[in-house]
Formats: sequence, structure tokens, C-alpha cells
Amino acid sequence: ILLVYMYGGGWEKVNNVDTVMFDDVVKNAKTGDLIYFHACDNFNSLKILTYYTHVGMVVRKEGELYLFEANAVGGLTLRDHENKKGVYCNLLIPRITKYRGFIYYMALKNPLTDHQINDLNIFIDYALKNFYYEERILQRALRQLFASEKLGHATNCCELMYLTFIKLGILKIETLNTKYWNSYMLVAYNSSIESGKYYKEKKILNYTF
Repeated sequence: ILLVYMYGGGWEKVNNVDTVMFDDVVKNAKTGDLIYFHACDNFNSLKILTYYTHVGMVVRKEGELYLFEANAVGGLTLRDHENKKGVYCNLLIPRITKYRGFIYYMALKNPLTDHQINDLNIFIDYALKNFYYEERILQRALRQLFASEKLGHATNCCELMYLTFIKLGILKIETLNTKYWNSYMLVAYNSSIESGKYYKEKKILNYTF
């Protein structure tokens, strides 16, 4: 049933969304836009019961595009300048072109204000210094559900986006007290759609696969 749900639903997702060319994303992407990923080299969709397996936020700074994200560090060879704790804000283009899977672009309807961008940059700096990736996602989800553990320095990609939504005012801070019965990946996705601040995602075409 799970295979039919994830991969049948995934096939529908792959084929029934609008598309956008990679060049247009690079040209038009702005701070606050979202990049959703669906991996084709692992079974993370089955583990977290969602089509999307990763998410990050675009940051445009001095003409360059970056991706603010949290990711597991196990098995990775990191360069000296890269954060060893699993929270990154690295160049977006190589991140996309090296990814083995499908990638989707979700654009903000209205650009962030200068004040919001400043707040976001402060939050990113704080996260890079203080947050770390929690690889035990299932155990953490159970602690949040049954032991009322709050979101904090131990994080993952979707929890990081959830906190970023709160920082930007896309979600109200009171939602931190909400208990969710599904994964934060689905919560993050639904929040971005239901907020009314984002357009529907589009599948990115014409990047190296």
C-alpha cells in the first residue's frame, strides 16, 4: 500500500505539475523562494511518508544564489569551509546540478521586505553557529508527539524551514505549540501552500540529472 501511495502518487506529482526551465529559476529566484527535492537514489519517501524528501530556502546575496538547508552529514566529505554540523547556506547551482532526483521550485508571490531579509540573514547566521542536524528523525518525531519536545537547535530540513517560516511571519509563533501527527516535511509543504504567500511548485527542467 505504501509503495502504491508513494510511487503512484509520486508519478502523478511528477507528471501533473507545471514546469520551469532551470535558466529561468537562476534568473528570477529571490530570497525566500523554496526548493523541494525528491530523491531517486534512496527510499526516504517511504521513511517519511511524503513525496518530497528535502527542502531548502533560496537566498540571493550580492548576485549569487544560495540554498539555506539542513542535511545529514554522515558519509559526506566536507570541505574546510563547510559546516560540520549539517546546517548550510551554500551555492544553489552546484547543489541542484549534482542532485540525483527531481527538483521543484516554489516562488514567493511577493518579495520579502528589506526588514524580513535582514531578519532572515540574522537567523541564518544564528542557525549556522548553533543548530545541528538530528539524524534520528523518527525518534525525534515521537518525542515531539508524545513528550512535547519543542523545535530547537536539533533540527532537520523541514523543521528548519518551519522555524524560518515563523521568523518571516509566514507562520505565527503560536504554531510552535501545535502537535502534528504527520511529518514536518508535509507540515512545511502544507504551510507554504496554505499561507497563500507561495505559488504552486513547478518542476525544474534542463539541469544535469
